[in-house]
Order: sequence, then structure tokens, then C-alpha cells
Amino acid sequence: MRSIKSQAARLAREGIDTKVVDDKLMIEITKEEWKDYHEVQNRGTMNMMMHYNVLKFMPGDNWLQAYEHFEDGGCEETITLPAPS
Repeated sequence: MRSIKSQAARLAREGIDTKVVDDKLMIEITKEEWKDYHEVQNRGTMNMMMHYNVLKFMPGDNWLQAYEHFEDGGCEETITLPAPS
């Protein structure tokens, strides 16, 4: 398992900011990031593995949690989720 520091450095090279919460590396997804990702996905014009924010949505059930937060819940505030390992 990678150290939190090395995980954070790897994600930073990919342009993804992280923070540590309760000794776990976390990422934040804003409403704007969700909207962009989800709209591109719905259009079906791109392989989502090529999307610049795919690493935020890949780990575990991050995509589902973001969907439930922004779409089902109608929330506008940023959501904090586990970072990819």
C-alpha cells in the first residue's frame, strides 16, 4: 500500500488536489466538476477513461456517491470522498 504522501504526490502530478481527513487521503468534487463529467458521460462522445477528472470518480463508489449527492439530493456544496489508492 502506498503512503499517503506518495499517493498525494501522484495525484498532484495528475492535477488532483487532496487532503487528509482522519488519516485517509480524500478528494473533493465540486458541483461544476460533477456537472462537466456527467454531461460528457451522458453525451457519449468520449471514452470516460480519457476525461481529465476520471481519477476522482473511479475509486470505489465515488461516482455513485457523487450522483446521489448532486442529482438525487440536489446538493450544491462540494462533496469529499476517498482518493484513489
